[in-house]
This record gives sequence, C-alpha cells and structure tokens, in this order.
Amino acid sequence: MERRKEAGEIGEDLDPGAVLLLMGAVALPVVTPHTVRPVLGMDPQSSEFREFYTEQLRRIVRRLG
Repeated sequence: MERRKEAGEIGEDLDPGAVLLLMGAVALPVVTPHTVRPVLGMDPQSSEFREFYTEQLRRIVRRLG
C-alpha cells in the first residue's frame, strides 16, 4: 500500500492502512461468501446483493466524512 501511495494511486490525504482495511470490507463477501446469507439473507452472487452492498458501502463512506 505504501508503494501504491508513492506511485500516486492512493491520495496523499489517505492512510494506506485505512485503505487496506476498507478494501477488506469490500472483499469480505468475495473471500467469505458463506457469511453473507446468514447476516443479510442474500445470495452473495446475486445482483440484488451487489447493488445493496455497493450502496451500503457508499453510505458508510459518506457518513465517515
């Protein structure tokens, strides 16, 4: 992540560690899809889930600001 920041791929105002943690939240349903259905009651492969999760991540990020 530090190399990506140095290469300008991560904004100067962002902490590489925080970006890495956020990437984990984004990747969790892909890495552990079996956790999605019990938590959200959705098929992690469905377009319904992708749309829902994308919007939820957007809302979370907006509220952090």
